[in-house]
Amino acid sequence: MKDVICQGCNKPIRRRSELAVVGKTFLTYHRDCYARASLGTRFVHGYRINGPALWYILFLINGMMFGALFFLPNVKMDGEFKTILIFGNAVIIGIRLLSYIFVELRVPKD
Repeated sequence: MKDVICQGCNKPIRRRSELAVVGKTFLTYHRDCYARASLGTRFVHGYRINGPALWYILFLINGMMFGALFFLPNVKMDGEFKTILIFGNAVIIGIRLLSYIFVELRVPKD
């Protein structure tokens, strides 16, 4: 199996706890290299995929959707609402799952 190489220092990543997966193309960095590169932006593509940011976004999406159900009288749990809710959750969970399958499983666990 191929080593997972850090995009910052071009050295192999030996432990999963050192791994930071970033961006739409699943760029791999050591956590320290990622911190030095200052890649964080305000959007999902700049955050670590294997970090807490995706779970915060998932919580925020669900909170806003269910908040709309309770606080806005004209919002109903109809087909369009369910579609938006399912799509929002599926995209974020799908990104995390792809990151785990294609990148993280190749790095030995601590």
